[in-house]
Amino acid sequence: MGLMGTFEPPPMTLYDLDRRLVEPVVREALRPLGLADAFQVLQGYLGPVAALLEGAAPDTDDRQRVNWRAARWGGVGSLRSYDTLVTVLGRAAPTLGLLLPGVDEATERRFQAVVRARNRYLEGLRLEAEGDVTNARLAWLESATASDDFTLGYAHLLTLAVQLSRDQPEEARRLFDGLIQARPERPVARELRDRLAPWP
Repeated sequence: MGLMGTFEPPPMTLYDLDRRLVEPVVREALRPLGLADAFQVLQGYLGPVAALLEGAAPDTDDRQRVNWRAARWGGVGSLRSYDTLVTVLGRAAPTLGLLLPGVDEATERRFQAVVRARNRYLEGLRLEAEGDVTNARLAWLESATASDDFTLGYAHLLTLAVQLSRDQPEEARRLFDGLIQARPERPVARELRDRLAPWP
C-alpha cells in the first residue's frame, strides 16, 4: 500500500480531473492499473489525515516509533499484514467535496457508494484470508451491488465463478445468478453462465 497526501486540496475540480485522465500520456500510464476514469482513481481516497491519525503518537527524528516498532514486530505475533489497512479504513471518513471543490450532492452520493463498495471488497479479502469463504463471497457480492463505478467485487466473483464452474457447478451458478441480479445491466455474468455451466 502506498500513501499520497497534500497539505492543501489540489487546485482542480472533478471536471479538471476527468480532462487530465483522457490525455494520452496519462491514460496510457494508468491503463495497466485499471484506472480509466475519475471514480476509479478516487476509489483510493481516504479523507482528511486527522481522522486517520487519531490517537497516534508523532514519529520524529529522535523518537522513530515506526522503525522501532517495525523491527520488534518482524512478522512475529498477532499482527497480520492487513491489520493496519483495516484500522485505517475504519477511521477513514472520505468526503469528495473536501478534496475537489464544486462537487454536487449526486456526485458525493456516487462517491460514497464507491467507498462502501471498496470497503466491502477489502473486507471480503480479509474474510477469505481468515478462512471465512462464505462471508467473503457475500462481501464481494455486496461490493458489486453497492456501486457501478467500483468493479473489483464483480470481477473477483466472476473469476471465481468461472473457476468453480467445472468442479462445483451449483456454486458457480449461484455466484453467476447473484452477479446477474446485482448488475443486470452487465451482460458478462449471464453470458458466461450460459456458456460454461452444465445445465440448460
